[in-house]
Amino acid sequence: MLAPLGPVWSADSELILRDAQTGFGLRGEVVVRELAVPMAPVADVIDGLLAERERSRTRWVDQRLALSIDAPLALRAEVAGYRTLHTVLRPDEQVRGRTLMLQPEVPEPVPEPVPGRLRVSGWVHDVETLAPLADARVRVSGSEVQAVSDAGGRFDLDVPAPVIVDHQPEPLTISVRADGSRMAAGRCAGR
Repeated sequence: MLAPLGPVWSADSELILRDAQTGFGLRGEVVVRELAVPMAPVADVIDGLLAERERSRTRWVDQRLALSIDAPLALRAEVAGYRTLHTVLRPDEQVRGRTLMLQPEVPEPVPEPVPGRLRVSGWVHDVETLAPLADARVRVSGSEVQAVSDAGGRFDLDVPAPVIVDHQPEPLTISVRADGSRMAAGRCAGR
């Protein structure tokens, strides 16, 4: 049924916890247990297995965690303010890292759009640290409108609605520039 748990905490691979809405890195706890047989990732089954603390391993995650996956692992990720994530991770020699996207219990509100305009909202973060990036300048192609991200990395832009060609909106390009940052990345949505 269940195999003994080998050395799951190693530098073979990397597990990253991120906010599914903003893309920011998260700090939380993961509990894992090796599985000898395949199983569906069902929350109650995983919680039942992980309740046996002597056969499970718990680790605090500061956004990233070295994790070796030599056999299927039942995993539960918990971060304060986020919905608990239950899954099974399977070995794959071609995968060197995994990112778990956790849903906030209370999503960030999205401002209402301005009529005749496209609302582009999102968050900017440092690519290495996954931390919010303040004072990043965000611009959408074809518009002179610019936004600056706040202390939480949040930005909102109202730009002219894209031109429709052959029943499709023209694509927009979003550029982000941040002084002193190795690189900026963002997640955004238009309405």
